[in-house]
Amino acid sequence: FSPLEHHNQHKQESMSSESSLQVQTTVSLTKLLSSLSDACQRGCQVIQAVQRKRSDPKKQDDNDASVSMSVQYKVADDPRSALTEADVASQKIILYCLRHVWGEELNIIGEEDDDNDDDNDEVKVVDEAEMEAEKESDLKVFQKYNVPTPHEHAVLQDIFKKDLDTDADADTDLDRVEMKDLCLYIDPMDGTREFVEQRLQNVQCLIGVTYKGQPVGGVVGLPFISFDNTGTDTNTNTNTNTNT
Repeated sequence: FSPLEHHNQHKQESMSSESSLQVQTTVSLTKLLSSLSDACQRGCQVIQAVQRKRSDPKKQDDNDASVSMSVQYKVADDPRSALTEADVASQKIILYCLRHVWGEELNIIGEEDDDNDDDNDEVKVVDEAEMEAEKESDLKVFQKYNVPTPHEHAVLQDIFKKDLDTDADADTDLDRVEMKDLCLYIDPMDGTREFVEQRLQNVQCLIGVTYKGQPVGGVVGLPFISFDNTGTDTNTNTNTNTNT
């Protein structure tokens, strides 16, 4: 099955699951951090895929005629404001994974969000058809960079259970918190300038968590620990080598 076929196959289950997520009011920090680590690793896979495509023209997609990477600048002529396809695609995949697990109620702020939040008085209404079309568009991003969707491989929520749970059979007050008090901050590729300049060891994927405005945790993904200074992947294992 393709990612879109998986999506359609599980559409009914997802709709009932999402409806239950919308009324969820509390979150386990242990499960949240685990899901962040999983999503972060998938974001790192996107960054790696873009680098491999850039360094090896043979790995170009048939639909992607450009070998050179397109770079935009949020601020004209400022290399610190560089923006690449890796930034945008990585954030799309991270957001999709987290929304799939936690629904739309969890506050998430992405580095590459559209800069249109100043119009606070304007309420944007999106109907169900538009939301579904956007989800299918995002699923194509998974397919393009060969990253498994949450429908193919569930987002893990037990990665840190042994490390963070004081009692494996019960949630503590510190573990379960009100969802409304949480906010996630995503920098899908910290070090975009370094990425453009091939200084890959300085590139990372970051997701931070605040509770009532105070930082309480986060994950750091290192997509290029197996890459040398020329941008070549020295990992002979077919599995993606990513640390979080």
